Amino acid sequence: MKTEVLRKITGYHYTNQRAYESMQKKGIEGYMTFNFDNFSGLIPHRRFMNLFRGKNLPDEAYDSVIEGLLEPEPMSWIENREFPGFWGYLMHDICRGENVFLLSF
Repeated sequence: MKTEVLRKITGYHYTNQRAYESMQKKGIEGYMTFNFDNFSGLIPHRRFMNLFRGKNLPDEAYDSVIEGLLEPEPMSWIENREFPGFWGYLMHDICRGENVFLLSF
């Protein structure tokens, strides 16, 4: 009999205060929606692949996703020589002047 070894992976997701507070309510930002009326928490809302991009991809490629990282501050992003300002650009896009929340799961 083969014993399976389970490996624990932690994911990280940056968000802002408004989105974090929305996660405490059912629906999206407290508004009821067709798919998430009885759900609270981190809701996937961006598609992995735009509906009009890609050809012959499986249907799952167009599903909504939650974006996350495998480490809270990946040095390969922060100190990237090819894209030196990318981390700052990403954080500015997420934060937009609000408090930053780092979720782990």
